[in-house]
Amino acid sequence: MVGGVVGPLLLANSLDNQALLDAGSQLMGNPAAHIITAQVNDVFTKSGGCGLTMGLIIASLIVSRSKQMSSLTRMSFVPGLFNISSTALSAPSGIGTMTTASRGHGSMRRITIASI
Repeated sequence: MVGGVVGPLLLANSLDNQALLDAGSQLMGNPAAHIITAQVNDVFTKSGGCGLTMGLIIASLIVSRSKQMSSLTRMSFVPGLFNISSTALSAPSGIGTMTTASRGHGSMRRITIASI
């Protein structure tokens, strides 16, 4: 929803920076250069790869009680730092279909994510 407004602004910043580079200017120390661009948004905001799974991995690290889910989450954490979410999504019992026990009532909650 926000991408429809912010996306064109980030793209315009990227194109302005490219125009500076094409003119022979440097971006470092140049007051006309833009810091917040589409590339910065992709690298630093969309952490975790497909489906933005880094938040899910961190949540699973905090609330996971089963040894299998804990080991899968620990295995997925480092690749998630590099925007690789395949270990979390494609494992046989991956975080994509994680089931966690809620505290207090003993009922089960199913957390599912869809990747496009």
